Amino acid sequence: MQTLKISNGEITLKDFLPHDLYTKVKAELFAGAKFKDGKYEIDDCTGGQRADNILVLGMIEAAIINGNDVSVDESLFSKISQPSFEKIIAKINEITAAEPDKKKS
Repeated sequence: MQTLKISNGEITLKDFLPHDLYTKVKAELFAGAKFKDGKYEIDDCTGGQRADNILVLGMIEAAIINGNDVSVDESLFSKISQPSFEKIIAKINEITAAEPDKKKS
């Protein structure tokens, strides 16, 4: 687990992206897409934000806001700032990034 300091507390994140969470995020991301005439069309542009929310809630193990343990549910979003949310997303992206190719010796 990794702890990340945010503006009004700290968030403890998982060290990996569980497969079930990955499938939920992908499903939400493409929920508004329809395949038509050989290409995808997006009817709903909010899937990306909903996918981010699912990802953040699924990756957080624990949250301390203003010195208090808080529930990791959608009410957490009203307790953190947008810059803190973006910081959490950036850290999750680091954690979930594909391992770089190893150099051949």
